[in-house]
Parts: sequence; C-alpha cells; structure tokens
Amino acid sequence: MPGQTSSDTLTLSPTHRWLLAGILILFLIPLFKVYFNATSELAIAGTYSAKGDLDNAVLHYGRSLHWYLPGLPSRNKAAEGMWNVAQQFEDKEKLEEALSVYRQLRGSIYSVRSLYTPDVSWIERCNEKIARLMALLPPSSEMERSKSFDQRKSDALNLLSRSVPPHTFWSLVAVGGFIGWVTCALGWIVRGFTPSGEFSVRRALPWGGGFMACYGLWILGLYWT
Repeated sequence: MPGQTSSDTLTLSPTHRWLLAGILILFLIPLFKVYFNATSELAIAGTYSAKGDLDNAVLHYGRSLHWYLPGLPSRNKAAEGMWNVAQQFEDKEKLEEALSVYRQLRGSIYSVRSLYTPDVSWIERCNEKIARLMALLPPSSEMERSKSFDQRKSDALNLLSRSVPPHTFWSLVAVGGFIGWVTCALGWIVRGFTPSGEFSVRRALPWGGGFMACYGLWILGLYWT
C-alpha cells in the first residue's frame, strides 16, 4: 500500500523459520504419539481377542482408550471391543467378570475427561449394564436381601449416575496455561531474535518468564483437575 514501509510488515529470518518449524514439530509429536499408541494398543487388543485371551484383550482395549484425541477413530472401536468381551462373559454366565469389564470400560472413558466428558453414551450404556449385574449378584447384606431385583438395580443406577465432574476452575487453568506457554514460546522466538539471527535477552526475557509461569499453571491445572 502507498506509504507503507518495510518496518510495517513482519519478516522472518531463516533463524526464525527454523525455530518456528521446530516448535511446530514439537507440538505435533505428542499428537502423533497419542494417535500411534491408541491404534497400536487397539491392534494388540484385537489380536488377543482373536486368540480368545480376553483378559489381555481388555487390558489393551483399556490402554487404547486412555490415549485421547477428539475424533480419534480408534476410541469407538476400542469401546466396542471391550463391550463385546463383557458380553461374551455374560453369555458364559460369568457375571463378575462381565461386571469388571463394564466397570473398566466406564473408568477408561472417565479417565480422559477435562472440561467435558467424552463418549457419554458409552457411560450411560455401562451404567445400565453395571446396575443390572450388581442386582443379579447375590446381595452382600441383610438390607440388600430384603430388596427386590428392581429396587437393587434402581439404587445402583442412581449411585452410578451421580458422577462427580472434574473441577472446572482447574480445568480452565490447565487449558489457559497450555495456550499461554505455546503463545509465549512463539513470542520468545519471534521477538527474542533479531532478523539477523542475534539473540536479544532484553526482548526475550518477558516471553521466557511468561513461558515458565504458564507452563507451571498448565502442570498445576492438570494435577488438580
């Protein structure tokens, strides 16, 4: 535009470009690791399931579910696999084993919740199955023996439905801290180095301090969520 000088535009030196590329790679590595581990564990679980080794199949289906990314296709397949194993135990009238698998499936889904709980439909399906199996198993107390099957199932279902959500405040701290340290890392690169590639401590110091503070908040938020 007329009157615009070169100082009005942001130009990146080769040093900046390499550093930004490095940050991008470091950001993508964890995403790739989640995808790779989730799909690998799913494949291992499928192999054990095909061999009839249901205990190890459940173990690896659960591990696959613990690696979470929104929209990850392996999640539903892992949940389906674990659900099918539980149903196989039910068909064999191994109710305690089936109950254990449904509980593990439910716990695996809850383990990755943060600001929201993913796969709520699976949790609801598990709640129904767990409540039914708990009611079918022999009562553990005289009070439970005096209740009907429907009463025991209803009590168990009500208890399962009272899930305690993650702490919203600390979840927000974790999300804000993550966004903050990524932003500060980029700012440290862009502002901390001159176009000629020289490092400026004075310009980089605020961004470095912000990075340390936000990174600490991110870890703190993850710990308390």
